[in-house]
Order: sequence, then structure tokens, then C-alpha cells
Amino acid sequence: MKKRIGIGIIFICVFLIPILVSIVTEIPNHNEENNIDFTSISPSATSLTLLWNYSGINVGEVDISDNGEKIAVASIDDNRVYLFNNTANSSKSYEWYNTTSGSVQCVAISSNGTYLVAGSNDNSVYYFNNSNLNPSNPEWNFSTSNIVRDVAISGDGGYIIAGGTDTQLYLFNHTNNYPKSPIWSAPIGDSIYSLDISKDGYYITSGSASGDFYLHNRTSLDPMWNKNLGPAINSVCISEDGNYASAGTASSMNEEFFLFHKANNSELWNYSVNAGILSIAMSDSGEIISIGTTSGKFQVYYHNIPAPLWTYQEIGEIPEVDITSDGKFLVAGLYGQKKILLFKQSSSTPIWQESFSSSVNSVKITPDGYYIIIGTQNSACLYYFDVPPDEAPPDDPPSLMVPFGSFYMTILILGIAVLVIIKKNKIRIK
Repeated sequence: MKKRIGIGIIFICVFLIPILVSIVTEIPNHNEENNIDFTSISPSATSLTLLWNYSGINVGEVDISDNGEKIAVASIDDNRVYLFNNTANSSKSYEWYNTTSGSVQCVAISSNGTYLVAGSNDNSVYYFNNSNLNPSNPEWNFSTSNIVRDVAISGDGGYIIAGGTDTQLYLFNHTNNYPKSPIWSAPIGDSIYSLDISKDGYYITSGSASGDFYLHNRTSLDPMWNKNLGPAINSVCISEDGNYASAGTASSMNEEFFLFHKANNSELWNYSVNAGILSIAMSDSGEIISIGTTSGKFQVYYHNIPAPLWTYQEIGEIPEVDITSDGKFLVAGLYGQKKILLFKQSSSTPIWQESFSSSVNSVKITPDGYYIIIGTQNSACLYYFDVPPDEAPPDDPPSLMVPFGSFYMTILILGIAVLVIIKKNKIRIK
């Protein structure tokens, strides 16, 4: 009898226990995936840990992949594009770099960190593929007729936009063909100071030195609409879903922030900031918006309220701001004050700040808020933010070997099988 009962138990162990083990082992471990020594991280709600600092470079712009694993850095003085990873190291080095023939002031990286685009003062756009055998060699490059001032890339790296002093807005795809040519180039009429692209690469915004604000889609070089906002447009932004587009002007005569819906060129609202707008960031849905100005104002808006939710006042320029995908956390880089500020959306009081030995030129935060990359006039540095559990985005569902419903079906089938075995062998449990 004991032998027959043992057969049933063995049957359960062989088939059921592996399934249960697979569920436990397949639950993702955020800490392990990012190769960080978390023993040094404080449990404080505003704990930030410096993972690495790379000094000796004057950073024009930084960007970071969605998971924080890959970091792109544009370097002004040595004309280089750098790629770093997020591994903590007191003597940090790059994965690779490429030297162009001019200062590199703009850079962007795809969501998964595989593709990178940079614009140089040598008038060229450079596109890199980190999965190539020699990723530091551009997969392609394209020469414009003047300085490239801004670049952007779609989430999957499939579409790239660039613009600058030659007054043309360029749209490229990722394919490697020589000589490289754009899908189209649209005349903007003046130097392009800022541009942006939706995550799917379909909607494109740009702003010019003459105050012209354009919305394109990738199917045509003719704009969906455009509008003159008056003075020079220093910054534009589009929500990840492409539904909302924003622009900020910078002039002593007219310093306003504008919000549009993609449907037409009638602004939803505009607000007089009384300071030149240097940078704009939007949450994925466009519901939360932040701006940085020439006068040290850092403001946060809701998309349906034509006035700031709150204002934080500093001294000097705020050249770049950024925001998490859900809008819960916001960062601002201060040029004159040489520091970085981290805020919660709900309060104008910074929850963390850090000072540097030189001016901050650029800052980015990952969509989930865990990583903040900062570029100053003499270094690039990466911080890890120990996001409070009640503020953290939900983890991805565990990846199971069998679907959740199938798991319970499997248990049911195994249970029936065991009952059949017991009945067949006429096992009596006393």
C-alpha cells in the first residue's frame, strides 16, 4: 500500500513542484538586472546613490535608455559621442566613443538603448547601432549644409529627425543605405532650435528662430499645421502618444508657453511666463508638463489648466528639465547655480538636490524614475534613485512557464490523475 501511495506522491512531485519552482524563479529581480551593489543604498525615501562619475568632458547633452542600462553623451570640446552603461564603478570608463570633426551638442538614444543618433557642428548627423560588431563606427551619416542643433529618435530607433542652421527639418529611417538620404526634408524658413518626435515616430514637432511652430507626420513633408508664435521658439515637446504638443518662446517682448492638441493649430491655452522658456518635458500622456526658464523659474502644469500648478524660483538659467512617464517625479538642471533638483509632482519643495563644480548643461530621468543622468561642463554622472515603494511603478507581471489560467488547469488535471491512480489501485487510507 505504501509503495502505491508513494507512486502518487512521486507523480505530484515530478510534475507539480517544477511548475511551482518555475513561477518563483521567473519573477524578475530589478536589482540583479541592473548590476548595482544595492548594499550601499540607504532606505531613505529620498536616497540617491552616485553610481559613477566620468570627468574631463564638457557635456552638450545626455540621454538614457528606458531601463537605464545605456547612456549616450554628447561632448563639446573633444568632438565625441560616448556610450556608457549603468554599472557602478569608481573608475568609470565608456563602452565606446566616436570622434567627429566638430563639437557634438545633441544626442538621443532609442528606448531599448540599441540605437543612437548625434548631431555635430561638422554639419553631420550620425547614426549608431550598438548591436553591430564595431558599434563605434556609424551605421550611416548624413551631411547637411550647416550646424545640426537638435536630433531626436523614435522609441524603436526606426525613425530619426534632425534640424539646425540650414533651416531644413530632416526625417530619416534607420536603414543603412549609401549614400544616405532622408525620407524627406521640409523647409522651415529659419534655423531650427528645437524638435521632438512621438514614441512611435509618427508625429514630429519643430520650432524655429522666427517663432514658427510646426506639426508634421512622417508621411509627408507638408506640415499637418503650423503657427507663428511670435519670437524665437527655444523649446518644443510632444507627448509620447503624439496627442499633445507644446512650445515655449524666449523674448523680452513675448515669453509664453503654448499647449496644442494635434488636431489643429488653435492652442488649447497659453500662459505668460515672463521668462524665456529654455526647456519643456511632458509625461507620456501629456497630462503633466514642466518647464525651465532663463530666469530660474521651474514650473509644473496640468494639461487642462492654463496656469502653473506651482512654481519654484531659483537664480539663473534652467537649460533642461525632465519628467517620469507618469509625471510623479521631475528633475531640473541649473546652469548658474551648478546643481540638480529632484521634485515630486505634488510639491514645489525639492526632495533632493546636489551641487557640482561646474554648470549643469543637461539632465534626464528614466521613465520609471530609477536613474538620473547629469551632464555638466566637466563631467557626466549617473545616480540611482531609490524610489519609495508607494511611488514606484508596478513591476512587470512575472513571466511564467505556463499561463496563469493554464497553471490552475494543470493542477486540476494532476489532481484528477492522482485520484484515478488511487482508485485504480484501490488504495485505502485509514
